[in-house]
Parts: sequence; C-alpha cells; structure tokens
Amino acid sequence: MSGTFVDNLYKADGALHAGDVRYVLVRADGLMGCFKSNLSSTSLAMYKEIENSFFRFGGKSTQQYAEILGEYPEELLSKIEEIAPQLGWGNWALSLESNERKLTLRVENSPFSAGYGQADFAVCAPVSGMLRGVAEKIFKQAVTCREYRCSAMGGDVCEFEAVIESGIDTSERLIQPPQ
Repeated sequence: MSGTFVDNLYKADGALHAGDVRYVLVRADGLMGCFKSNLSSTSLAMYKEIENSFFRFGGKSTQQYAEILGEYPEELLSKIEEIAPQLGWGNWALSLESNERKLTLRVENSPFSAGYGQADFAVCAPVSGMLRGVAEKIFKQAVTCREYRCSAMGGDVCEFEAVIESGIDTSERLIQPPQ
C-alpha cells in the first residue's frame, strides 16, 4: 500500500471503503453535538454505547492490522499512531508500560473534545473505545480504560490509560465523569 490511508480508500458510488470496511467523514461538532443537547443519564448511556461501538468495530480494524503486522505490539502501535491523524483523530502517542500491563495514550487535538467544546467531564468516548480494542488485542485479556485528562476540560491534551484487570465485566463499562 503506497500513500496515506486516506489516499488508499476506494471511492465509488458515493462511498469510501478500505477493503470491505466503509468509512464516512463527518463534522466533529455535528457528531458531538448530539451529546450536548441534553446532558442527562441518556447522554451518559450514549457515551457508553459509542465507546462500546468503537471498541467492537474499531477492534475489528485493530485485528486486521495485527494480522498483517504479526504479533509485535510496537509495530501495531506505530501503525495506529500513523493512521489516527490521517483519519482526523488527532496526533496519537501510544506507550506500552515496561511491565506490559498498561497501555497509555496521549492525544493532541482530539476531534471529539474540539467538537464538544468546554465540558466538566471527559468526552472522548470513541478514543476510549479504540484504546480498549487495541489494548485487549495486545494483552489478550480484558482491560479497563479511562480518560483521565481531557482537553474539553481545559487541558491542552487528552490522556488515557488501559489497564489489565482480572474479573472485569466487559458489558458494564462506562466512561465516568471525573470525581
């Protein structure tokens, strides 16, 4: 594959594809505006659902990259760092802890916090979902993921961690507003 990820998308009949996966370009504020209209328990449930959706479907992309690259976490992380900004997901810096029990992510210019605007809680649920998918592929076990710093809360970057935990009920994960 030559060129960028976006350059290699197959464009036909008003659709963008990478293999059999369809992509769509959307305005960040258009997507995140649905969460701002009525911040309630319904909105928090929507955050849970978008995180879970990106975990499931983004995890499929992670699986495809891993099959091509082999079982080398560093190569997978490098590929994800390369593709994220091409898709408008900001600049990603992934770091695998030396004990290989924690994966951290620093995102500069997150489209989700930019699209949401000022918030009292972390808003980058799609990134959390993707990070969970990447971490579970690398660790081959369930992880918990949290955004502990969000630029929508006044910082300059967003920071996340995915940590191996035993006994996680993967069906009940939810982004929690900071304490």
